[in-house]
Formats: sequence, C-alpha cells, structure tokens
Amino acid sequence: MTKKLTTIHIAIGSILLFVLCISIGLHTNAIKLPIVKEIHPKWVADFTDDKILVGTSHNIFVGKVIRQSGTFSTIDVPYTQFEVAVIRNVKGSLQNTVTINQLGGYKNGVLHVVHNGDILSPADGNTEGLLEPGETYLLSTRYYEDKDWHTLMSHPNGKKVLSQDAGSSLENLKGIANNDERVAQLKKAYKNEVLLKVDVAKGNARNSFKSLQASK
Repeated sequence: MTKKLTTIHIAIGSILLFVLCISIGLHTNAIKLPIVKEIHPKWVADFTDDKILVGTSHNIFVGKVIRQSGTFSTIDVPYTQFEVAVIRNVKGSLQNTVTINQLGGYKNGVLHVVHNGDILSPADGNTEGLLEPGETYLLSTRYYEDKDWHTLMSHPNGKKVLSQDAGSSLENLKGIANNDERVAQLKKAYKNEVLLKVDVAKGNARNSFKSLQASK
C-alpha cells in the first residue's frame, strides 16, 4: 500500500511540475510581447471631413510598402520610415518609390502607437497601425523637403489598407485602386478641398487643385 501511495504521489508531483513548467513558459512568452504606449495627437483641423483632409495633404496616393528603411526619434516619440512604391496618384504626381515617415515605432523597447479607437493586441500579431511590408495602402501625406520624406497623416482617415497580398501583380493592384470606393471619395473631395490657412500664407499648399487647374 505504501509503495502504491508513493507511486501515486510521484505521478501527481510530476503532473503538477509539468503544469508549472507550462505556466512559466506561457508567462515568459507573455512578457516578450511589446509593451505598448499610445500616442494621442491633437488634430489641427477636422480630418473626418474629406475636403479638409485632402486640402491638408500634399500628396494622396496608393502605394505598396517594400520595406522598413529607417527610424527616427524625438525626445517624446519615435518615427518609422518605409520605402513605398507608388501605384496610383489621387493628389500629386509621385513616381517610382518614395520614403514614407510614420509617427510611431519602437523606442527603448516600447512600441509607441497612435490611438485610433481600434487598437488590437500585440498578441494578435498586429503592429498597432504601423505600415506592413508587402501590403498596399491608400496614403495621405505631407511633404518635408529637408528630409525628402512624405509624412503620413496620423489621423485614422489618413490611410486605408487596399491589399494584404504581397504577391499581387501591379496590374491587379492598379485595378483595386481604380475600383476602390475610398479612392473615389478622396478624388471627388479634391475638387472642393479646403486648404490650411497657414499653408496658403507660407506658400506651402502643394498640389492644390486650383493651382494645378490654373497652370493648365
């Protein structure tokens, strides 16, 4: 009887040890997930209005992200740069590839992300709104000549995923862009865009609809 009890105790002990090891493993994996800190920008205008969004943007285009090309940090927040291939222009006339500068990224091991009301958990494999290499987006940007960067408008309306298929052909992506409802909405809003007064005052209203029409 004593031998049987000893055997049972050993078996129970082994099971408990196995469960403990699994628990430790899960906890270890959990702490490896990114620590996320939300960024809450203050918008200078109502970018839920497409006419204002388009007027504030210097360029709006459909582009496929090729790769992450760099990082940059201020005292407060990090920025991440991506090489993006231009597929179709809505506002402006960009060609070939451009550098997109996006608010957010890693700084001191912490993932900084722009709060947009629809944050997903890093456990889901989501990079909290950062552009993903291989994916194709509709992007609203502002140009910064000193860095030759096109900084992504960080408002939720500043981008839209059009395709997550990294292997999709250029012709297929052009077709998706040409038939996308959001692309059509911004193209329509372009004709009635509302420019930022500060851009007009400083001569920085790039690619404005009126100026391009006047030059024809």
